[in-house]
Amino acid sequence: MMAEVEETSIEMETIGEISNETSEAKETNMNEPPEVEVVIPAEGNAQTKTEVKPDSTPFPKPKYESFDYFPPWSDVYKEWIIELTQTVACSAIDWRWFILGMMGFVIGIIGALVHQFIHLISHHKWEATEEAVEHGPGAVLGANLTYGLPCVFVAALLIALWPEAGGSGIPEMMGVLNGSIGASVVTPRSRFLQEKYFKYFNYGSFKPRNVIQTLVTKFWSCVLAVASGLPVGPEGPMVHMGGLIGAGLGSISRLNIPCFKRFRNNQDRQNFVSAGVAAGVASAFGAPIGGLLFSMEEVSSVWSVSLTWQTFFCCMIASFTTNLFNSWLDGFHVHGSFGLFSLETKFQVDYNLQTHLLTFIPAIALGIIGGVLGSTFIVCNTVTRRLRKGLLAWFDSCGSFGSFLHYFWHLFEPCATLVAFVVLSGVIAYLVPPHCSPHECSADNPPYNRSECLIGGQVIPGFLVPRTEHEVQRFTCHEGVSWKVDGLYTVNNQSFNQAATLLFGSGSEAIRRLFSKGTHNQLNSFGILCSILAVYAAFACFAANRWLSCGLVVPMLFIGGLYGRIIGQLMVLGFGIHVPAEEPMWAWIDPGAMAVIGAASFFAGVSRLTASLTVIMLEITNDISFLLPIMVAIMTSKWVGDIFTHSLYHNILHFKEVPFLDAEPSVNSEKKEVSKNGWDCQNPCKSSELILDLYTISDVMIKNPVTLYEKGETTKSLSRLLLEKPFRGFPVVNAEGIFQGSISRPELLVIVNFKISAKKNGNTDGDQDSKLRYEKVHMAEVIENQKFRDKLAAALDEKEDARIDLARSTVYIVIKNFST
Repeated sequence: MMAEVEETSIEMETIGEISNETSEAKETNMNEPPEVEVVIPAEGNAQTKTEVKPDSTPFPKPKYESFDYFPPWSDVYKEWIIELTQTVACSAIDWRWFILGMMGFVIGIIGALVHQFIHLISHHKWEATEEAVEHGPGAVLGANLTYGLPCVFVAALLIALWPEAGGSGIPEMMGVLNGSIGASVVTPRSRFLQEKYFKYFNYGSFKPRNVIQTLVTKFWSCVLAVASGLPVGPEGPMVHMGGLIGAGLGSISRLNIPCFKRFRNNQDRQNFVSAGVAAGVASAFGAPIGGLLFSMEEVSSVWSVSLTWQTFFCCMIASFTTNLFNSWLDGFHVHGSFGLFSLETKFQVDYNLQTHLLTFIPAIALGIIGGVLGSTFIVCNTVTRRLRKGLLAWFDSCGSFGSFLHYFWHLFEPCATLVAFVVLSGVIAYLVPPHCSPHECSADNPPYNRSECLIGGQVIPGFLVPRTEHEVQRFTCHEGVSWKVDGLYTVNNQSFNQAATLLFGSGSEAIRRLFSKGTHNQLNSFGILCSILAVYAAFACFAANRWLSCGLVVPMLFIGGLYGRIIGQLMVLGFGIHVPAEEPMWAWIDPGAMAVIGAASFFAGVSRLTASLTVIMLEITNDISFLLPIMVAIMTSKWVGDIFTHSLYHNILHFKEVPFLDAEPSVNSEKKEVSKNGWDCQNPCKSSELILDLYTISDVMIKNPVTLYEKGETTKSLSRLLLEKPFRGFPVVNAEGIFQGSISRPELLVIVNFKISAKKNGNTDGDQDSKLRYEKVHMAEVIENQKFRDKLAAALDEKEDARIDLARSTVYIVIKNFST
């Protein structure tokens, strides 16, 4: 009666990427005893030919669980929906908008707090560093590390206690929204601490009750890691925190409120997480449209028009809330009027330049550089992850002392990385020439628009070119004096250090200096720019790991801005400086403009984002005039990068062995030539990549799968099945063996546990299935430990047996209009 599927001899190297559970079933069947054949007697009860009592030892818990996106269209689910819509208030108002609004507000508050805390700690740190400059390099190093080391140590310690909060979190969100729920990644020592001090908290898989603990850990580790001075950023963790808040507030449906119970299904829960991820991007960048497109393009695997509206609303509220508080506060100090929004975006450019047709030549060149360097960055990051994994595996093989080394290295490596980065930054600032800019600006030397003068105040766009900004770092250079010119702008003859301008401050401030236009001579030292590029890229590649809650968005923009600025300076060296007011046709030859294009190209080379990245760059810079060159650089970088590697996020997914099914999966074969259905492929099939259009689902299915009968199963038959088979899902067929749907193992555990408990309570009513409500099956959880498996084994010895109607309880009905 079991459905038979024809086996094929096609060899596929990565078939597990298409059907992870199916390949797992294949491997398990090879080591298991022959399957027990199930027959359906005339009365409809399933019986087995053998009565050998199975082993009750629990199966190893899988690293990841999978779940479906669409809700189950069973009779119980339909009855549950009808029951919930009986209330007028629930049927007349879509309460998901209320949840989305709450999500946006909370994410906006979290984003504002992250910004304020980072700025507060960084402000005190750099103030102490500036005061120590007068006392020599040793004092500068000491002041920097006095603030940085405690921050990075606590940030690493938090992740040592709660590993689920480590890393940026973007790959994990991609896995969750692709249908994979990660099992517990708690280490033995952290599990001991949790059981002793945090026994009321469960740090298992991605579930609502874990959100607060992971969110708090993620928040403080992110704040401290970024404020410490490491080359990392907070944007990646904001994506993870947004997803956590989406999952947490989405769990409001667990409350006994009829209007919110409607959202107790996988589809709405995933939609809330998708909206939370997008709102996290909107809050971090101040880019609501970019956040929506980021979630749609990169993170979410299922999308719809209604989800677009919902995510748009959530991003709008998050961006509004973050901007409201960031415009009012700066490091928790009031610097504006509450309710008055700032005119500047995150990396606001000074003014726009006209784009020339020739602008696309350096844009394409920067795109090629971005694709190559982005792929190189990904390879280096993957190599460091593998080396770190091998080192930790060697530690773990050394017994109890190795366990100590494991945790010692977990805390030591981030601290050592910070020390090395600060030391090398100081070496560049002190030793790489020129140490100070030329001191040639004078009040007796009008018109005061020389490139050596620091210009501030109300500058007319494009009027004072070239110029130097007031925000540069003096470091050990001449302090200078300031004076007003016609009450319009301020002139200062201070000398400054180019390396300190980029390294002694936050990454965001350095990116603003790189993006500034009209500053042709502000950062014009190739030695300094190349030195910082090499050091910063190496440490950014090494610092971003799972031992800190940090991201790579700020480092990607900084690295791309550096080599973009280098290309811009080379163009200025060859073609000269052109003032927009005098030569608008050639004013696009500007190092700041090239830095913006370079930042976009490297971001695309690492992440392989396209549409969302274009909008994000537009929203954070407000540089609408260079939209087309940015788009050209992004697409060129993606095309070049795809030749060499996958994106960084997909590489991390592969490294962490997170099951992920691409929208357009590719499968490789060991055979160079493949023939299918009589079609002889000669030249077209020289590549090792198979043409999936030539295959059907039967080509990846196994013969004689373990199936369940929708109306023929009993408590004993299902108990035996759960004891013998470790599979995570089972197909359900009717009496003729025709496929009707599927049921997951967790749902089957709940059903069997319910029937066994009902039988022990003396309830043997054959219509007991009608009392097994939807939330009992799909929202409850039964832990498959030794105690529960003993319960299943005891059920096999019972004389009485209860019939289970799977069709009525949980089976996923195959909709007729679904494609087959």
